[in-house]
Amino acid sequence: MGIEVNKVSKLIKSKSLRELVGISKNVFRGFLVKRSFDKCGKFFMASGKLNINKMNGYIDIGDKVLMYKDCKVSVWGTDFKSHLKIGNNTSIGDRTEIHCGKEITIGDYCNISWDVVILDRDYHKLNTQEYIYKPVHIGDKVWIGCRSIILKGVSIGSGAVVAAGSVVTKDVPANSVVAGNPAKIIKEDIYWLP
Repeated sequence: MGIEVNKVSKLIKSKSLRELVGISKNVFRGFLVKRSFDKCGKFFMASGKLNINKMNGYIDIGDKVLMYKDCKVSVWGTDFKSHLKIGNNTSIGDRTEIHCGKEITIGDYCNISWDVVILDRDYHKLNTQEYIYKPVHIGDKVWIGCRSIILKGVSIGSGAVVAAGSVVTKDVPANSVVAGNPAKIIKEDIYWLP
């Protein structure tokens, strides 16, 4: 108990009053939004209004997750129950949209920039009467650049970086950088510190 109090005391001393007020507002907003989730860890923060849509779905949020202003989280199970899981210490940027029709998993310590779109299905039918759902899996310590699109059925390995504006249509190996439309590997054996 004494060690935890020491950590909090050091954290408070290292922040300005303005920073502490901002963090307090984010934690309070997060507290109000938590009721939209089925499971939510400690210190969920929301830095502005969020758009949470849920029907026949399950939302599991880890500890110390931060969602920025105007994020949209849609967990909408039409044919079966959908499941969204976001790991610990992950931040999701302004106006990012996550559309989960079946299953999307985002790991720990991920940094998802603004205006990113992640979806596990197409929203229109082509030559078929059924929607096609394919799970999306994003590993730990993944950095997704602004305005990237992560499409259905993609698995992004831990430690990977998705460059800004990329359209990810295929799996991304761990510790690599992908860029472009469609995204292709441009560097391998990299690491970054979240």
